[in-house]
Amino acid sequence: RGRAKNSRAVSIGGSLSIESLSGKSCIKFSGSNSNTGNTTNGRIITGITPFGLTDYTLETWCAYTPDSQGGARIFEIGTSNSNRSTILPKASSFNGSLYLNNVDRGAITENYFDSILRHHCIMRRNGITAYYVDGVKKVETTNSINMLESRIVLGTAWSFNGPFRGYIQSLRVTKTARYAQAGFI
Repeated sequence: RGRAKNSRAVSIGGSLSIESLSGKSCIKFSGSNSNTGNTTNGRIITGITPFGLTDYTLETWCAYTPDSQGGARIFEIGTSNSNRSTILPKASSFNGSLYLNNVDRGAITENYFDSILRHHCIMRRNGITAYYVDGVKKVETTNSINMLESRIVLGTAWSFNGPFRGYIQSLRVTKTARYAQAGFI
């Protein structure tokens, strides 16, 4: 119906579909392991206002499928080769990490490849950036990273591997810290 105050145009590529998961309409990303510039992996690209050094919250309801592989990315700000900020989930043969501007800022130890919709959130408040799953803090880092990128890619990395197999039900990006740093419901 109405558009959000700061809504953005999107570019869609590759294999995407609308499917139901747990009674919710979701976008299904059926990423493959191809490393061919990701012309076939499903992705959605849109612009964002750069976060700079301000507080921000990036959150999504999504689910990884059991056949997901290491490096699968729900989203990526920037590109694989320049100023990448992303969550790299843990897989059986891959260590999970929170990357901010291409620097590993902390390990993610849980494996979420089970098709369960969860709330995944990265939030920076007063110089502390943390990653939460269903409101539980998984990793945090103190940083002064100036995030100047103005593009977010959902579902796969822009120019490298990391295709996302799973479902995204919603995404919200805000230039404020929305939740309590210790965790939230």
